[in-house]
Amino acid sequence: MPKCPFCGKEIEYLHSWYQEVTRYIVSLDEDGNLQWEQDFVSDSEALETDVCPHCERHIPIHDDTEEFLKERYVVLRPDDPEIEARKDNFIIFRGRVYKIDEGESSPDLLILRLVEDELVADIIKTDVENSQMERCPNVLSAGRR
Repeated sequence: MPKCPFCGKEIEYLHSWYQEVTRYIVSLDEDGNLQWEQDFVSDSEALETDVCPHCERHIPIHDDTEEFLKERYVVLRPDDPEIEARKDNFIIFRGRVYKIDEGESSPDLLILRLVEDELVADIIKTDVENSQMERCPNVLSAGRR
């Protein structure tokens, strides 16, 4: 389940605010009571979309709402505690490999896209694990040297 990069809470859905104009015909019925009949509804205009239902902050999803809700598109802070590893422009988050979208990311928020090719993702994971082991070998390996 995706999470908000601002409040950190998991998100099942997003809020989207739209505005539309409705025209009514207002008249009296046979008994003299007001009668409202919807006559026309304008096209909707987005006021604010992709809003966290918990903290009400706009999440910069860039028209990828479905991908965000499916966790194929992730928006994170660079210091998110669930980032397991980072190497170059790849991040392992919640056990999955994502590529940083450098064109949309900012210093405060990382925009990540899931690496969907399983072979490529496995190669990147193995490479990250090997480079972490080289920097921080476990005690057993160090004892064998």
